[in-house]
Amino acid sequence: MSPGRRAVIVAFVVAAPVAAILYYRAESGRLDGMRDDLASYAASPGFSAIRDKCRDVPVNLGPGPASGAAHDGPPYEIYAYDGGFAPAQGGAPVFSDRLSEDMRGKITAFGLYSSPNGTGVELGMATPWKMGSCALILVRMPARPGDTRDETIRSGLIAAAAGIVAGLASYLLKKRVKG
Repeated sequence: MSPGRRAVIVAFVVAAPVAAILYYRAESGRLDGMRDDLASYAASPGFSAIRDKCRDVPVNLGPGPASGAAHDGPPYEIYAYDGGFAPAQGGAPVFSDRLSEDMRGKITAFGLYSSPNGTGVELGMATPWKMGSCALILVRMPARPGDTRDETIRSGLIAAAAGIVAGLASYLLKKRVKG
């Protein structure tokens, strides 16, 4: 194998993990921000009023206010469940097995879910009413419309940048080997 080809292979072997790390950091930051926004909403007086309403009328709890720190996202989705994770109303999403496992022995737990708009964040919360159809509340912060498109564009840009870095590194290595 020629030194030039070897340099190209080495450059791409280095660039691929760099691209993966950059993508993971960007996506992790987006999801952490969503998780923080969801936690702030769940601690707000507006949500407390919805939770209190749930004890007596556990249906039609949402949608909540617009989500996100700037309140420019889709509305929070709010659903009630009994202690066996059965929804109080039709049309509610299934309480995921992973989230229910994460809640064992805890009052709250965060999870992720997929939708056509992208990855959203959800919060499972135990209520003081262990019996009845409002033992648990699921609050979801959906991905904003276009998040999937933005994730795809971000991935493409990161891959392109990694390719450019790999090509440049390959060129410089090749030039060094020749010189």
